[in-house]
Amino acid sequence: MSKKSIESYPAKEEILQYLLIETGQRENYPTSSKEIMDFLKLKLVSFDFGEFGAPDLNDGRAILSYDEKVIAVNSKTDENQINFSKFHEIAHYVLPKHRENFFYFCRELDMTRFAKSDLELEANAFAADLIYKGDVFTIESNSLEISFKSIIKLAERYGSSIESTAWRFAECSLYPCLFVVYEKNEKWRVKYCVFSKPFLEKYIQGEKGSFTDDSNEDVIKAELQPGHLIISESNIKIIGKGENTFIFEYLYNMYNVLAIIKEKR
Repeated sequence: MSKKSIESYPAKEEILQYLLIETGQRENYPTSSKEIMDFLKLKLVSFDFGEFGAPDLNDGRAILSYDEKVIAVNSKTDENQINFSKFHEIAHYVLPKHRENFFYFCRELDMTRFAKSDLELEANAFAADLIYKGDVFTIESNSLEISFKSIIKLAERYGSSIESTAWRFAECSLYPCLFVVYEKNEKWRVKYCVFSKPFLEKYIQGEKGSFTDDSNEDVIKAELQPGHLIISESNIKIIGKGENTFIFEYLYNMYNVLAIIKEKR
């Protein structure tokens, strides 16, 4: 594999494995963006995007200049965001369709699941694959209990936030489970949900689902006890499936309340 250039591997999965293997990241934890950037001969600069006084730059997270082989990250974002930003720009640099653009200015929205551009969504997915080493995380996470205790350990191992690790955990799970993020404006409300495929197949029977659980007392309890797990059990009636018992785990990370929901076994 080392005898070929990255352009020799047009499929995303091939490019992913090429980068992880050639930089020794399959066995290295967490994945090092520096090692990958050094391998690709990409330079990194960090500065406060707001210093230039242009309002349009304030919500910028990262910049990629393809010709100059430079990635710039906004130093005003937190450590986890900066780390993801680097992988996001690496994705723009290596993915075939993305090479048609020579410059990327990526904003906060571009690095979320609500990004409006297919290229940004694809870069997010590839960045996550680099961080979680493709199927390596999938195999490891499915050997563990569906719990925040497992997710916290994985977050430390893969050098990522608890929220993004919980997202990946649910997304890759071979068992029915659901990850929910609550945000607070005047009251706590569901911000977004991530369903495992088995959960969708068993309870929703579709590719997408929705979950409404606003003003939940356990969410409020979690807010009052940051870093502590709030665990509860509830019977829920699901149309066509009867009544099912689920275990709910809640955790406040000082930004949002996170919840993992699983079947009681």
